[in-house]
Amino acid sequence: MPFSVDALCARMREVPESFLPPLNEKLVPIMNAFVADTIMHISGQLPEANAVHLFDFRTVKSSMTSGAVSSNSLSMIYLAVWLFNDPSFQRPHGSASPHQALFLKLIENHLKPLSELVDVLSLIEDSDRREEFVRICLSAMRLSVEGESETESIDRLQALDSVARDKLIKAAQQRRKEADRKRQIAEEARRKKQQEQAARYNREW
Repeated sequence: MPFSVDALCARMREVPESFLPPLNEKLVPIMNAFVADTIMHISGQLPEANAVHLFDFRTVKSSMTSGAVSSNSLSMIYLAVWLFNDPSFQRPHGSASPHQALFLKLIENHLKPLSELVDVLSLIEDSDRREEFVRICLSAMRLSVEGESETESIDRLQALDSVARDKLIKAAQQRRKEADRKRQIAEEARRKKQQEQAARYNREW
């Protein structure tokens, strides 16, 4: 079933304030329950305990203390929970669905890198970032976009992709550094050759 990007972006604008920074630490202990309920909602199957272990209170608090996870990344998970609890994603109980594994991969492979570049509040307040988040979620869950072909959806996501853009910028910066280094090496070699030629000329005279 195709999903409406506009409708999901509208839902994003209605996210409860308690899901957004500054993150209320009282929410952390129930993150595993939120994730478990969301998996049940989108897949029709209860997740196994080890599937949501990373989201229990002690694990999350330990990760926050060690700096392995930020308030921004946690809020992004809550935002995904809010988005996927839309009624349009609900699957009947007992459905055979890959959505449990895909949702967990979405968090690790897509939301975590995004949280390092984009403030979660911009996903609510900025229309492009809001659309980017919705499209990332749909793409990661292998869900189609209403009114678009697969190619059109891929092209639109690529145009909005903050992580891909950051990689391109860093790659360009690295190429410039390498080019500058090569120029410096070439300039140093040229100066050294000139000095050697001058010294040889002076000796001959």
